[in-house]
Amino acid sequence: MCWTLSPCSQEPNPDMLTRFVTAISATPNLKELLAQKKSRRGGVLKKRIVLIIFFMLLAGVGTMVYYGQLKNQDKTLYYSGSIEATKADLAFQIGGKVANVLVREGESVEKDQLLAELDASELESRKLQAKANLDLSQKNKEQVEIVFEMYKTSLPAEVERARAGLSIARNIMADAKKNYDRYAELYKKGVATEKEWDTVRLAHENAESGFKEAEAALTQAVSNLDKIDAASKDINSAQSKIDAAMSALEQTAIQLRYANLKAPMKGVIVSRNIEPGEVVTPGREVLSLADLSRVDLKIFVAETEIGKVIPGQEVDVKVDTFPDKIFKGKVAFISPESEFTPKTIETHKERVKLVYLVKVSIQNNDYYLKSGMPADAYFK
Repeated sequence: MCWTLSPCSQEPNPDMLTRFVTAISATPNLKELLAQKKSRRGGVLKKRIVLIIFFMLLAGVGTMVYYGQLKNQDKTLYYSGSIEATKADLAFQIGGKVANVLVREGESVEKDQLLAELDASELESRKLQAKANLDLSQKNKEQVEIVFEMYKTSLPAEVERARAGLSIARNIMADAKKNYDRYAELYKKGVATEKEWDTVRLAHENAESGFKEAEAALTQAVSNLDKIDAASKDINSAQSKIDAAMSALEQTAIQLRYANLKAPMKGVIVSRNIEPGEVVTPGREVLSLADLSRVDLKIFVAETEIGKVIPGQEVDVKVDTFPDKIFKGKVAFISPESEFTPKTIETHKERVKLVYLVKVSIQNNDYYLKSGMPADAYFK
């Protein structure tokens, strides 16, 4: 067989030619090969087109969902404001020298816990003096009451005895007068002796004197009845002194209580403005206490949207300090009157709008939220 490109001089072998033809006939047609290749390319292309369409649809759906959520977010009512805590500025109700300050800033305190004390030594002395005055006044009243009871019993009895004595003296005087008149006649007639006349006359004089003494005794006994009224007045006076002493004692006790400054509520000390040894005046702020267990988010809702806010409505509150944390709150207060937006709002456009004050109450047991902290409210 000749394998060169030039023409072969030998004659072709018939068997070899037959095998070559058979091999050629068994080989696929070039057209068919091209068709198969084209078919395979078309399938791949179709798959690519399907994948492209799928991803386009997926992107479209995602876009629709995103914009749908964005639209829903746009419909969510939310406002920004600041956190406020219930705060109490504490002061002594009396003046004096500070003896002890028992708390520091940031310290948590319970209701009625003692926070600070004034020097109470002078008040203690005044209390002892007031107590002594009260005891003395009470003893004085007891003595006056004894006298009153004695007078009330004895003096009316003395009046009765004086009246009885006067009655007897009157009878004696009457008898003596009769004897006197009879013996005066007998003596004139010479029947009675001078001695008998002197005796009768002396008896008459004594009877008259006894009657006058009995009258004076009755007058004095009746006059002594006034001592009962006087003793009664002494009792009232003693009671007035007791009342005054009790008032002084109570006032001193009140001042002693005022010398102790106690927490009016549970909370955290946010400021301390005194130190031991300082002299304070009544009403001067010495400590500030904030109740952080429940705080309010103060916001201003536009007049056009206040109808969407109702008391008790649940609110999600977020703060920049804890971006991943949501604080649960409820609408606790809606102002019944509108007002212009407070001047603390930056833009004039916002300040001239009519708004309503709304307070959202938030439970803050962990004290995450602090007074003055900016926050956003999302109304459900």
